[in-house]
Amino acid sequence: MTDILWAAALPADDLEHLHSRAVLERIDLTFFHRSPDPEQADAAAVRICRRALDNSPALRGWVLRR
Repeated sequence: MTDILWAAALPADDLEHLHSRAVLERIDLTFFHRSPDPEQADAAAVRICRRALDNSPALRGWVLRR
């Protein structure tokens, strides 16, 4: 999962580190950003996830839940 998300991240997303953990029927994600603004960091995490869902065949049928 982390490889897919790193591939979806752009430099403008300011992603510094990413952690994923499989739990039952979901994967919990933790994003670490260089952005000092929590709202910008949250928006970047959503953009990365949406890009990954849109572009990765491995994630076909997956949904983003926040």
